[in-house]
Amino acid sequence: MITQWNLQEIMKGFNLPMEDWLVQQASNLSKFGECTVKNQLGGEFPKPKTGKSNSQANYDVIAPDDHWAKYIEVRGSYEKADFSPSTSTGAKRSFEQEKFEEKIGALDSYVVFDFNPIKDGPLDNPRQYEIPAELIDDLFALGALGKAASIGFPERQNYGKSHGREWYERPLRFKELFPYEQFAFEPNSAKKNYPTAGELVESAIKRIQQKLENKRGK
Repeated sequence: MITQWNLQEIMKGFNLPMEDWLVQQASNLSKFGECTVKNQLGGEFPKPKTGKSNSQANYDVIAPDDHWAKYIEVRGSYEKADFSPSTSTGAKRSFEQEKFEEKIGALDSYVVFDFNPIKDGPLDNPRQYEIPAELIDDLFALGALGKAASIGFPERQNYGKSHGREWYERPLRFKELFPYEQFAFEPNSAKKNYPTAGELVESAIKRIQQKLENKRGK
């Protein structure tokens, strides 16, 4: 779905010029994303542990029974989509597969915000995707998400060789794997008939091959 944010009014309310909004990082908008998903679903945040200001849970939102996924992780993306635990992201942090597997085991889905329209529009509203956690797990096992469960977000513009590897030997991109038409977030819905990880990878490769053939035909 397209997020119903009134970004122009928000910008005016904070008395910020356009250029300040266009340099926002995905992390700056992450809490707004979590609140939005909670309200879209009519859900709730995990309760914090005693003495903690944050819940420390492996998920951000608990959905009501009328949505197919109960435990949801919310992520925002500009240049890349990251499915690893927050303890693995940022400076001087490294990917820990054990923690990734623990997180995946606690989740039902990821809701991913595409924040690129905010910059590209500019200030167009983000798109929201929803992806089953088990599908992310299977794609990681296939190597489609790289070695750190983190992949580029936009489609690649160049599919030539890179460091001796053909394009199909490198991790795929978010928009190559997850077409919006298949993975658009729909609050309070039943689970869709999602493809398997293998089917997704095969479809992504076919779309890329068709794109290359179209370019050669011009």
